[in-house]
Amino acid sequence: AAATALFSSKPTTPSCVPSSFAQDTIGPLANTSFSNAGCNLQCSSGRQWVYQSCTEFGFFQTATAAAQPFMPFGSVLNITTAGNEICRQAFG
Repeated sequence: AAATALFSSKPTTPSCVPSSFAQDTIGPLANTSFSNAGCNLQCSSGRQWVYQSCTEFGFFQTATAAAQPFMPFGSVLNITTAGNEICRQAFG
């Protein structure tokens, strides 16, 4: 019955998810507080990882390769937009 309901119901238009580069990406990276010991799943290490990517690794995940599912985004998700801009805004 559940499968029938799934395929026979009228399609719905998905709503857009609001997103802000400044609030959703840069905002958490600007938080300089350190998670206390024993924080379990509430620990945050994103700032440290991205800082290390910016200063030591020098590479970022991008969508520029032809044979991958995010290829249509390759023109806007490149090393400048996906990496350097995050480093510049988050760490100066």
